[in-house]
Amino acid sequence: MRFFHLMHHVHKKINSTTLATLLLVCSSVDNLKWGKGIHSLVIKLGLYSNVCTWNSLLGMYSEGGRLDDAEFIFKEMLERDLISWNSMMTCYVRGGGSLDVLKLLNEMLQMKKAINYVTFMSALAACSNSVFIAEGKIVHALVIFSGLHENLAIGNATITMYAKSSTMVEAKKVFQMMPKRNLVTWNALIGGLAENEEPDEAVKAFQLMREEGIKADYITLSNVLGACLTPDGLLKHGLAIHAHIVLTGFESNSYVQNSLITMYAKCGDLQSSECIFDGLLNKNTIS
Repeated sequence: MRFFHLMHHVHKKINSTTLATLLLVCSSVDNLKWGKGIHSLVIKLGLYSNVCTWNSLLGMYSEGGRLDDAEFIFKEMLERDLISWNSMMTCYVRGGGSLDVLKLLNEMLQMKKAINYVTFMSALAACSNSVFIAEGKIVHALVIFSGLHENLAIGNATITMYAKSSTMVEAKKVFQMMPKRNLVTWNALIGGLAENEEPDEAVKAFQLMREEGIKADYITLSNVLGACLTPDGLLKHGLAIHAHIVLTGFESNSYVQNSLITMYAKCGDLQSSECIFDGLLNKNTIS
């Protein structure tokens, strides 16, 4: 920021690239006051005609959680490119504005605007609950029509969308059809199965993932522990998964520890639950 002030006072040329860099720095909540100052200077210097500058302002307010300001920028833009539309959609997703995301997608389709995988990622995220499952299926159909269904990130987002909408039949179909899978793919499936009360399927998926040579992370382990929340599940799978956690060095991970505490507590083994709790180095708010 000192460099920016120096440039301004010595009348060095301030261009859209400089502004984009500075506005990115100002996207955090703590630095938004500086961003607003730069916004005022953009208007004063007449730099608002450049779509890149507008996108930088939009991105700053979006990252800073200022939905109203982001909306204002978006509506004031005389020219919008794909980055503009995607940034606004991402901002709505963060703010929980599912209907607004779908409205923008519809506008883009009506205006025959270019759409890429980022656009669909936001649309799928907006449909990630049972209320919007019908719209989610339409978005999925649009993804297929656009030829983006084989995109790895899109596939992962589609599985997550169906899983959070309690439509695991469709989530499994998407998983089976994916030409490539990564850890995120498996985590989405395992987490979805556990959340939708298919514990045996979740553990089976975890085992298949390991057989394919994919190494689990703390998210995988927390998800699969969520499939072992009954006394029967503890005996069948939970104890073995706990042993695997110890062997792979994840026992000290706070997320995994909290999942272990939950598993043992819900299975009625309060002694084991308390033992793990007492061993926590950082008793976070999840506990």
